[in-house]
Amino acid sequence: MISKAIEQCQHAAAKVVENEIGQWSFESPRMPEFSGIHELSIGSVVNRGSFWTLREIKDVHNEYTTVSDDETEITLDPTWSDSSCDHDHIDDQHQVFFLKSKLKYEIHKNNNQYCLKKLNTKALTVSDSKAIVRGMVDMCVETCVLSNLNHAHIIKIRAVGGEMLTLNYFVAIDHLCCSLEERISMDWRKAHGKASSLVDKALSKSSGLLNELMKTRLECAYNIATALDYLHERQIIFRNLKPSKLAFNVRDDIVLFDFGLARQTRGESKVTSDPDTWNLTGETGSLQFMAPEVALNKPYGCAADIYSFGLMLWQILKLEAPFSGVIFTRKTFLEIVSKRGARPQTEESWGPEINRLLASCWHSDLRKRPSASDVAEVLKREITKLSGSKQP
Repeated sequence: MISKAIEQCQHAAAKVVENEIGQWSFESPRMPEFSGIHELSIGSVVNRGSFWTLREIKDVHNEYTTVSDDETEITLDPTWSDSSCDHDHIDDQHQVFFLKSKLKYEIHKNNNQYCLKKLNTKALTVSDSKAIVRGMVDMCVETCVLSNLNHAHIIKIRAVGGEMLTLNYFVAIDHLCCSLEERISMDWRKAHGKASSLVDKALSKSSGLLNELMKTRLECAYNIATALDYLHERQIIFRNLKPSKLAFNVRDDIVLFDFGLARQTRGESKVTSDPDTWNLTGETGSLQFMAPEVALNKPYGCAADIYSFGLMLWQILKLEAPFSGVIFTRKTFLEIVSKRGARPQTEESWGPEINRLLASCWHSDLRKRPSASDVAEVLKREITKLSGSKQP
């Protein structure tokens, strides 16, 4: 039986959701809906967040679906003999069955391609009601956003289960192998160090290797910019862009995930006199990547994501976190970075176009920052230049 404290958290979360996403112009798409976690076979923990846990999905328990040892077989409900029928016009029960069967087939075919994301009930105690409410809201927001998006570099929700705004609610998402933060700090930094070594220089290979590594990193940044452009066209602000919120899937595609803080900016009550800013909650996201207007509780819009992107691009190029060499208290960070405009040092080797892009992305005046589309165009030109450069 649900406790009174949890019930109060559910009511509080419902009010927050109504305020934050009640006016969103989204429709609920068809996807597998499970009654509970008992319909899935769950494996080991893949990752953990502030409120949630990711576990691998090993199988889907389906009354009419069987899996043989050597291959996956989809056996349909005997009352539904025509598997090639128009699925847009079949009844809801058979549609749900078909979607579950399809998910089961993909799991077996692609070897644990999906994960289950659920609130971490062990970490969330009843005494910490704010964390429970925030966790419920974040899961609800993420479902509303992701279930209506379709972009190659934005994670996809494959199924939902349980009851929304409860501790039992969960979503099935693509399996993520490593974060962009991990790729930067381990793989790319190691590869860059090797390409810059005296041995490679002696063999006259350094320039070509470094160009190829730079191209790989800029291609990653370009893909992220296209995802941002896709969101901003739909008036969605991510609000927490940083390397730990991007990861590589099983196909090694970079994808944006964890949309719990994302907001759509269509609520008229939140519009300011400036058509590009809204009265949204300040101090949202990570201070290290937070736009000045967000950190200082001023109206903001999609340009806040562009500021964060600029710092993330710097980290992709420099292969270290911005401001990592300086110890700031929150107060001094706000004074020096958010108010006075201190920014990381750029490098001449990155080229004038990239350095101008960085400066414009993290400009203190949000109106002087480029759009995500403009950012993508600049990166595309730089990638083309590197593709045409000759090996020594």
